Amino acid sequence: MTTILGNILSAVIVLGILIIVHEFGHFAAAKALRIEVEVFSIGFGPRLFGLRRKGTDYRLSALPFGGYVKMLGENPYEPLKGRKEEFLSRSKGERFIVLIMGVALNILLAIFLMAVVFLVGVETPAYLEQKPIIAWVAPESPAVKSDIRPGDLVLRINSRKISTWEELLMVINTSGNQNLLLSLERNGQIITRSLTPQSVPPRDIGYAGLIEPIPPRIHQAEKGFPADLAGLKEGDMIVEIDGQPVSHFYELYTIIQEKGGQELAFVISRQGELLRKRIIPRKDGDVYRIGITAPSETIIKRYGPFNALRESLVRNYKMTFLVFEVLKKLITRDLSLRATSGPIEIARFSGAAARRGLIPLLQLIAIISLQLGIINLLPIPVLDGGHLFTLLIEGVIRKDLSLKLKERLMQVGFAILIAIMGMVIYYDIVKNL
Repeated sequence: MTTILGNILSAVIVLGILIIVHEFGHFAAAKALRIEVEVFSIGFGPRLFGLRRKGTDYRLSALPFGGYVKMLGENPYEPLKGRKEEFLSRSKGERFIVLIMGVALNILLAIFLMAVVFLVGVETPAYLEQKPIIAWVAPESPAVKSDIRPGDLVLRINSRKISTWEELLMVINTSGNQNLLLSLERNGQIITRSLTPQSVPPRDIGYAGLIEPIPPRIHQAEKGFPADLAGLKEGDMIVEIDGQPVSHFYELYTIIQEKGGQELAFVISRQGELLRKRIIPRKDGDVYRIGITAPSETIIKRYGPFNALRESLVRNYKMTFLVFEVLKKLITRDLSLRATSGPIEIARFSGAAARRGLIPLLQLIAIISLQLGIINLLPIPVLDGGHLFTLLIEGVIRKDLSLKLKERLMQVGFAILIAIMGMVIYYDIVKNL
């Protein structure tokens, strides 16, 4: 129960910050242009409480699903008096500035927070920055069927250049049940292989069985299990099992499963000394275990102010590319809406980040802020992007669209948005039942 309440509180903080920043962008731009702002609301629906200052009602409303800024004369059905304080009485360029500033502040927040993260220092898995050399291929996985082998270096997937494990995983994770053409380097030769990652429920994430380097070193020996009883310790490197050399943690796991409950001869390297141990794996459910956990190599990425900003810009650029790629796959139905996150998962991610500390929480806020900014740019009526697109069309044809057409577009856009939100929430509930 405590965890659930913590998740909800964390989500309220995360989404509250993003909503306030987004709406403040519209508010600040309107104020700077001397457009009268009647309401600044966090949430929709009936007003709960707030304060009125200099003609603006700053309020908290009953439905916490976003927020809005209400400007004088922004409703097409309101009779306009031609006052400069009215939104629709201003030029298209001025209205464009007001509409774009919400998105702009979300993107700037993402850049700023990610720069802070890199300035303070962020812990990341070390292998993500390494070249995508396949260290292990899971048995009976799509990679095995495609004849991809340990030692292969991934150069390209389709037409996209792959330089790091992070880039490789981004493509694989968003390509469930899609055929990919991989360009590989093997023993100095360039070869191609066709690979179709499996779509793994509940989020339909792509899985190919390509495993990063994980040394067969013991991170922890669980008390009471065979490894602990045999005297194995944290940091011990397993060199050999029954005369078979071991170079990867999953190779160790595979050997243990193949041998079952037989007594095994282990050769252990400890601080330069070779030790020999005989261990009988214990059956735990459907698998055999000796009770050890895999190491997780991490690095701290920390930069000075200038380089932190540069790294933030690079990271946000990569994330922007990924968001557009995901959106494209959602539209073409190459990716299921199951892969998206609804309010339940956002709350769970927010709570997990908050429990890890301030820096992981800021990193999550930056990621969601960027995504919110990009999604708001989509040319769907109701969203900022829809209004901007309408302004663009009116600028090109040099006249305003009719109120009836705008009303129909808003109705269609609202229906599309409600349908998408409904499906995302439905899948969110199904995934977390």
